[in-house]
Amino acid sequence: MAESSHEYGRRQVQVTSVEWLLPLLGLGYLSGSWLGA
Repeated sequence: MAESSHEYGRRQVQVTSVEWLLPLLGLGYLSGSWLGA
């Protein structure tokens, strides 16, 4: 049980990091396009 719960925790961390990274990349792309404009 401990191993399965640990794996689940790792997956939750990965999903959270991705959901936090995608909007950040989007904002970076928009700001970059504004600077390039």
